[in-house]
Amino acid sequence: MSALLLNLLLAADSGASLQERVTHRAGRLELAPSIAVSVNDAFFTRLGGTLRAAFHVTETFAVALRGGGFAAIPTDDLAVARRELGSVQRPLNAWLAMADVEWAPIYGKAAIEDAIVHFDVVAITGLGVALARPAFDVGAAARVTLRQAVSLTVSLIDTAYVEPAGLQHALMLGVGLSVLLPLRS
Repeated sequence: MSALLLNLLLAADSGASLQERVTHRAGRLELAPSIAVSVNDAFFTRLGGTLRAAFHVTETFAVALRGGGFAAIPTDDLAVARRELGSVQRPLNAWLAMADVEWAPIYGKAAIEDAIVHFDVVAITGLGVALARPAFDVGAAARVTLRQAVSLTVSLIDTAYVEPAGLQHALMLGVGLSVLLPLRS
């Protein structure tokens, strides 16, 4: 169905259309380590990594478990805030454990020079725990197929968690590789 939503192909000279997916995901397990950095915290840069395991129920739908840990690196703005405002905010190393559902409604192909690049756009949402507090997340990812079972994934996921002061958001940009098992579909 997603192939019907968007089937992009800018073919080389022949104009031939490539209809088949090079990677079939249905019934396969995907393991995906990634590195991630926060993009919305003025006082700390959170740098770390995640590991995601997803089972693809269909070509476009998966259930996933994602865990990660992040070190809090103070920015120059923290020193200014402490000096000017008397802020006592302390760095917190962060961790999370999430159960997500993923939907990939867009599958496409594009010609870049002489190569045809296959990609998916994925919507992500889920529930879990961050910093020992209830959390939920929403985000998106783009997967570019490098080989039959290997993809490069870029994600932007906002994990919201409850603090005594209210709802906090950790917006993380992630880059990683994913491997589908078994290696052959």
